[in-house]
Parts: sequence; C-alpha cells; structure tokens
Amino acid sequence: IYSALYACHEVNCMGREDFQTGIDNQMAFDRLVNQISARFLNIDVKLLETEINNSLEQIGKYFNLDRIYYYSFSEDGTIMKLSYEWCHDGVGSKSGSMQDELAYAFPWMMRKIRSDEYIVISDVSSLPEDAAFEKEMLYRDDIKSCLIIPLKADGIVWGFIGFDAIRHSLVWDTDCICAVQTLGEVFLSNQINGLKEERLR
Repeated sequence: IYSALYACHEVNCMGREDFQTGIDNQMAFDRLVNQISARFLNIDVKLLETEINNSLEQIGKYFNLDRIYYYSFSEDGTIMKLSYEWCHDGVGSKSGSMQDELAYAFPWMMRKIRSDEYIVISDVSSLPEDAAFEKEMLYRDDIKSCLIIPLKADGIVWGFIGFDAIRHSLVWDTDCICAVQTLGEVFLSNQINGLKEERLR
C-alpha cells in the first residue's frame, strides 16, 4: 500500500548520497512497509500512540523528511490538536507554536480540509490572496513546501496528516499524495477503533 511513497521519494529526494537504486531499494522499502503494517494488526489500544510515533519516525528517517504531523479535531470541530509528530534533527516541533489551535484561525486551510480537498503547496509564494494568513504562518515557520491530507471516515473529517519541507522545497506528485493519505487512514482507523473500545469500558 505504500509503494507510491517510494516513487515520490525517488523523484523528489535524490540528494541522499547513500540512496541505492533498483530492486534493492524496493525490497528495503517493502520490508519497512510490512513492519509498519504488521504492528497495527490487532494492536492493543494502549500501544497505539507509541506505534504511531514510532512509525512516523521510521518513515521520516528512511525518506530523509523534515516533519510529519497528525492533527485531530475536537468533537465540535473548533479545536485542532497536534496528536502525533516526528521532526528531523534540527527541525523545530509544532508543539510549541501550534499544539492546540482554533480551527477558524486558518480559514482558507479549513475550507479545503472541511471540503475533503488536498492542500498541495510546492511554493509558498504561489498561495492565493485569500490564503494570506496561512502564507504568513508558513513564512514565519520557514516552511518552503507542505502537503496536507484530510482524514475522513464515516462522512466525518476527523483531522489531517501532513508533511512540511523546511530544508529544501519539494514538488508533491500524485503518487506521494495517495501514499500520505493511505498512511493517515491506517492511523485514523486504529484511532477510531481505540475510541470505540474506550467508550465500551
């Protein structure tokens, strides 16, 4: 399910000196995918947070990413909470500036997310005028490119998962977008199951 993410990495992150080519890369990637997928099969809800964080770290390190984050919405949809995050060494965490935020403080972004639309920003300067607040925020945090994928289940947008590119700009291709969405859906499915288990106790 994550083969598309491998393709995105090969297109956009070829700067890694030790990055091998061909079948060896695919085999190594498949092993990573299998390891991550296996950990979420019949997972104990008590281990969910640890395993999601471990998975983000594994993927981030493997693909030499800058930051991966997972935000969840409050039940009334007014608050977006930073649930999980991994950052590359030297890259600041969102936990200080954007751990719990009012959703309506980001009107353009929220309209997109609520409409179940991807937010694909390869160049922050290209954002439209009605995204002025978001553009200012991205510039302030030295973000050059970002990708945000809404997480939807049962007709409800539960949150979103995203990548930030800080050290260098990235062009997010379709395969990469699909892979990020799949990753988020795996986490969301387990999160929802965990909530259901808690309510039954």
